[in-house]
Amino acid sequence: MNRSAENKTGSGSSRNTPVIDSDLCVACNACIVICPASALQFVKAAEDQTAYIFKDLCTGCQICLDLCCWGAIKPRSERKERKERKHD
Repeated sequence: MNRSAENKTGSGSSRNTPVIDSDLCVACNACIVICPASALQFVKAAEDQTAYIFKDLCTGCQICLDLCCWGAIKPRSERKERKERKHD
């Protein structure tokens, strides 16, 4: 099941806004608590919860990326490369 919660484009620094791999997110709440911009929230998809980054609030500081010990928060460029590899 694809539980991906894609971010919507907003006024934030979208190039530096990390992305959440919802398959790896364990909903531990750490990224939501640590975010200085309050740009992360939980969303419920089916019976699962995953964090979601709102680009219009995200400053691109990537503190959440450094904090996530589950590897669920990735740089945008890494996510793009992974998608491109899937299509090759």
